[in-house]
Amino acid sequence: ARSLCAGGRSRGLMTLGSVTAAGRGSATMLGPRLRRAVVPRLARAVAVLDTDADVHLAAAVAGFDAGRAVAAAEALVRSQILAAGEPLRFTHPIVRAAVYEELPSSRRALEHRRAAEVLASRNPDRAAVHLLSTAPAGDRRRSGKRARSPSLSRHRR
Repeated sequence: ARSLCAGGRSRGLMTLGSVTAAGRGSATMLGPRLRRAVVPRLARAVAVLDTDADVHLAAAVAGFDAGRAVAAAEALVRSQILAAGEPLRFTHPIVRAAVYEELPSSRRALEHRRAAEVLASRNPDRAAVHLLSTAPAGDRRRSGKRARSPSLSRHRR
């Protein structure tokens, strides 16, 4: 099976042959790698942010400063969970899916809400996309913002 390790080097960490079509096997295989990472919260933030994952934004969503995020990103690169460079991205889409699916749905919704709050002043359209993945909070001000978002209206079509 083809290795998911950077540069094709196999270190027995995870192979495509060990991952089921639904990605469920990947969470099991990824677990030890992610636990060895210094700050798995950054990996979760990057999984939630997906394409929005610059180090400062991921740090804000993870709840710590940029310096700590850089150190965590370096550890995740060494663990072959994140690819080197910016924007922060996973070594393979299956790795991202494994990290994302490992989050319970309630925690995932909370992380998306945090991402939306961080993105609200930077990129309201992207914030609206994250709000679509949250549970209703009963805040009429927020729901009004969601309904008026140009991004939201494009996704409803």
